[in-house]
Amino acid sequence: MPATHQFTLTDHGSIVLLKPETAAAQAWCDEHLDPERQTWAGAVVVEHRYVEAILDAITSDFNPEV
Repeated sequence: MPATHQFTLTDHGSIVLLKPETAAAQAWCDEHLDPERQTWAGAVVVEHRYVEAILDAITSDFNPEV
C-alpha cells in the first residue's frame, strides 16, 4: 500500500525525528538538508530549534497553495 503522507515527524523530547515516507520526500531531504545530517532508523535527527523552519519549507514545497 502506498504511503498517504510524505513525512512522519516524531518528537522524542530533546530531538525530533523526520522520516521521509516516499521517494519524493527522500529526494526533498537530499536536496534541502545538510548532506552531513545525522540520521537514525531512516529518519533525520532534528533539533527543536530547526523544526519549524523545516516544516515551513516542506509545506511550501509539497503544498504550494497553503
